[in-house]
Amino acid sequence: MRCFLSGLWRMQDNNPDLYFVPKGNGESLYKEKGSKFHGYLFTVRSESEVELRLSEVRALHSSARHHCYAYRLDPESGDYRANDDGEPSGSAGKPIYGQLLSSDLYECIIIVVRYFGGVKLGVGGLITAYKEAAHGAIENSGILSKTITRTILIRYLYEHTSDVNKWVHHKALQRGKETFETDCTLELEVPRVQFNDLVEEIDQLVFIERVKD
Repeated sequence: MRCFLSGLWRMQDNNPDLYFVPKGNGESLYKEKGSKFHGYLFTVRSESEVELRLSEVRALHSSARHHCYAYRLDPESGDYRANDDGEPSGSAGKPIYGQLLSSDLYECIIIVVRYFGGVKLGVGGLITAYKEAAHGAIENSGILSKTITRTILIRYLYEHTSDVNKWVHHKALQRGKETFETDCTLELEVPRVQFNDLVEEIDQLVFIERVKD
């Protein structure tokens, strides 16, 4: 994984606003001495999405005793959590979280469900099993890079739509929610590093008005 992503990490060194997220959901299965460890990786961006994914997996594996997990949300808030869900302290949530750190992933949760196979693995065995299940889920999801952004809301007259579209295209900005009325509005997702310069530029344009907070 590190070898595959070495180019992306070099990009991150040159861009502090760059971070990594899963390309999609991922699953894995790790077996050890009869025990089965089902790994699930989901993209999540809020605590409510975390709870939703946990509820889904608990319902899917209602007969399992342990639904251990770790998550990281956005890189600016730094919100994270690791949970052993009844396993010995540090044997499940921590190694799962360690895989998120190793891959430098945000906006995701990894849940690993354990079915006991009749043979105790010991703390060391559990750490390895939860780590491998989490690692497998990451490998099967793939990884993308994203940039930390800020949102700018602009307002303009409908007659200036063409001018606005040309300007947005020239600046290569990501469009968000739009309304088309006599007074139109458009949300722009702006790289954080460009935010202040773009605000100054918008305030000088005659065909756009920035909607201030």
